[in-house]
Amino acid sequence: MHTLMQRSRWGRYLAVVLLLSCILLGFPQRAFSQVGTFTTFDVPGASYAFPLSMNEEGDITGYYFGAGVYHGFVRDRNGIVTTFDAPGAVPAKGTFPNSVNEEGMVVGTFYTNEVNGTNASQSHGFVRDKQGTITTLDGPPAPPGTAANSINEDGVIIGTNGFHDAFVLRTRRPFTLFRVPDATSTVAVSINGEGVIAGSYYNNGGYPGHGFVRDAHGVITTFDAPGSEASITGTLVVGINDWGTIVGEFFDENLVWHGFVRDRAGTISTFEAVQGVTTLVFGINNEGTIVGYYGAGLTRGFVRDPRGSVTTFEVPGSFGGQTQALSINDEGDVAGNYEDANFATHCFVWRREE
Repeated sequence: MHTLMQRSRWGRYLAVVLLLSCILLGFPQRAFSQVGTFTTFDVPGASYAFPLSMNEEGDITGYYFGAGVYHGFVRDRNGIVTTFDAPGAVPAKGTFPNSVNEEGMVVGTFYTNEVNGTNASQSHGFVRDKQGTITTLDGPPAPPGTAANSINEDGVIIGTNGFHDAFVLRTRRPFTLFRVPDATSTVAVSINGEGVIAGSYYNNGGYPGHGFVRDAHGVITTFDAPGSEASITGTLVVGINDWGTIVGEFFDENLVWHGFVRDRAGTISTFEAVQGVTTLVFGINNEGTIVGYYGAGLTRGFVRDPRGSVTTFEVPGSFGGQTQALSINDEGDVAGNYEDANFATHCFVWRREE
């Protein structure tokens, strides 16, 4: 049986080998603080689901697996869940939403079998409006392959194209491609409300990765998290907020994941939710609050405030602490998933009390 930890990495880094699947780490004795209200929900037909992005109004998007197929879903602020597939998506490869903006527009990636008449898959980006209309996003045709990773409040979409370049797509304008100088692959991961883009880039076609930030004028600055230079993965960027704070993670030579924070001035700090235990980062809001989960095999969620104080938590009714925090909005609400005592997976929204 696959654990939640093994499955959830698929949504953001499909190419990363999940080395953590064989690591079993115990939890230190620790007090938990989880004041607030937990609301749980299920996606119809899902064996498991991953709520990867939540806007300020409480709209949530992500993907789920059911009956051998990956699909997209949206849960609106009233709790109504709608499932969908991008037109032409191959069931075995599926539809993967990544980001929802304040207008309820969702972007993501889906896959088809149409590379030179073979069964090799080709990726396409998509944007889904609030009414449910889905538009396919395909960048310049050579080389093929488009993935849409993030959309900001102005509707600007970013992602990757052709496995080498990143792109910026503004309403009623053509694709703008860019690449970190001397990089063989540039992956734009997140865009903020100011139009600043953060992501990772790779040399010689593979790992380790390095971080980059591209300002609204197109100026690119590269960076590495301290301690990531000798790691297998290098620096993997996860998100950026409107203040220019970037978060991400890296896998060190001791086979432990660490989180990092890079402020607008370029100062980088690394952190662990619990010392010596794998920490995986999934998001940051405009208050500077970071969410993710820690552990391997068994997991608990964490929230790290702008001062660096960490609150750990588990959903009431979860089995052995099997809780993952996967997104946070500007209201401080946290969304994620958990497993119950019957190994069934459910989603949750935690409205915290400060």
